[in-house]
Amino acid sequence: MTFTINVWRRSAALRLSLAYSACMALGVIVLGAATFWSMHVAFVRQIDVRLADEAATLTQDYRSGGLPELREAIATREALHQLQAPLYALYGAQGTRIAGRMVAAEPVPGRGDIRFIDPVEGDDVARAVTSDLGKGLRLAVAVDREQIEMIDQTLLTAFGLALLGVVLLGAGGALLFSTLLRNRLGRLAASAEAIAAGAVSGRMPVGPHGDEFDTLAASLNHMLARIANLIENLRQVSGAIAHDLRTPLTRLRHRLESARNAGDLAQAQGSITFALGQLDEVLALFAAILHVSEVESGVAIPIGSVDLSALAVELAESYEPAILAGGRTLEWRIEPGVTLTGTRELLAQALSNLVENAICHTPANSKLMIMLRHGPDAIVLSVQDDGPGIAAADRDRVLRRFERLDPTRSRPGFGLGLTLVDAVAHRHGGQLVLDDAKPGLIAALTFYPANQSNGV
Repeated sequence: MTFTINVWRRSAALRLSLAYSACMALGVIVLGAATFWSMHVAFVRQIDVRLADEAATLTQDYRSGGLPELREAIATREALHQLQAPLYALYGAQGTRIAGRMVAAEPVPGRGDIRFIDPVEGDDVARAVTSDLGKGLRLAVAVDREQIEMIDQTLLTAFGLALLGVVLLGAGGALLFSTLLRNRLGRLAASAEAIAAGAVSGRMPVGPHGDEFDTLAASLNHMLARIANLIENLRQVSGAIAHDLRTPLTRLRHRLESARNAGDLAQAQGSITFALGQLDEVLALFAAILHVSEVESGVAIPIGSVDLSALAVELAESYEPAILAGGRTLEWRIEPGVTLTGTRELLAQALSNLVENAICHTPANSKLMIMLRHGPDAIVLSVQDDGPGIAAADRDRVLRRFERLDPTRSRPGFGLGLTLVDAVAHRHGGQLVLDDAKPGLIAALTFYPANQSNGV
């Protein structure tokens, strides 16, 4: 008993299955009761019609031949000894039975149940139709209710067996369903516990049927893959931060030691100035991290209609002198009148990062191109160069935080430029796509105005 209660309490599947079975049993009970009552009433009504027809026939005999013919008709019917034959009683003016074998007190006119003396069973109940014939005569035609009771008993037995079958099948089905459900969920729970214990590479079992459990397992696996990717990114970001901070902090420590041990004020001031520069570099790193996190977090930012054409021309004109001074050339092909809902400062920073990235990673005599066009479904803002480009295998990798293709990390920067650009693109309902310019690289910001929400 205790085991059953514990299983009931611990198994939601069993409770749901039994509740469903109870609802089915209740439905059978309601249906059986309604059917039983309908059939009972119909059968009683059929008997009443039969008795009324028999009483009408005898009444007609009385009207045509008087009392002798009525007595003869009743005696003839009783002499047939038919199975389930009607019972007859004719009462005189004093309520005395003057014809018929049914022994019963004189009933009132109409239809209803009466009590009579059965020759075999004794006191019994019959269904009767009683009619007044006039001149103090009253005719009762009845049948033993045993017929009705037998049919009622048959119906009750049939519905009882049906209810028992439903209960047994429901209980068996509930146990089977709960067992199957518990096994499926148990495998998912076991996998989840193993993953929580440290087996982060584990995944939920997905069956071949593609049912709801397989869909759930596939969704959980997708979530676990995303979590594993985030953990790996966190590990990579932590290592990158440690790597990028180690050099400036080491230099900072050496300079502070030099300042402490400096023999004159000028040397100490030089060391302190260098140390402040290293601190500024560290602060710039954290500011860049916070900026990327702010853009990716979805925090509400001021938005409005941004004239991308004017913004692109403005940035192209502002960068042109520095690009020319570096031995490179800059051209721009900007379609006029292109607007986008968003934040002008973020879009300007994204385009600036792309331009500076092209300047940083292309040799002298390279050609840079800023392009803006409005297609039928998208707005494309891109920066193209004819430098060495990025290998196809590395294009997704460079979008991650602190990812730098320079293994020595000798060039300035933190590896957050393209990460920020990608975050800005997603914040504006678009994406950053890196592609081969043959030669060089084309970095395209593709925006889909139809997919933008009011929050951008």
